[in-house]
Amino acid sequence: RDYPSADTIILFTDGKPSAPLSRRASAKDDAAGTDTTISNAEIQRVQEIVSQHRGIPIDVVALGNYFEKDQAKFLLNLSRTTGGSFLGR
Repeated sequence: RDYPSADTIILFTDGKPSAPLSRRASAKDDAAGTDTTISNAEIQRVQEIVSQHRGIPIDVVALGNYFEKDQAKFLLNLSRTTGGSFLGR
């Protein structure tokens, strides 16, 4: 959906991708059969979407596994590049 009057996005996440492997680009999986890494293609896609909506800050509230190195770095960069904030608990 398009929300032309949106002035901020609040993203609540555990920082852990959870789509089934059949729908994801990379191949590492956990015991539940889901990929727990963020692929470069996925990062690039998010960056493309964010660049199309400049001026809308993304405030990230990270819970749970956000502290995993790649996920934390991605979430922190996402909030910083959009002018948003990062809160990890």
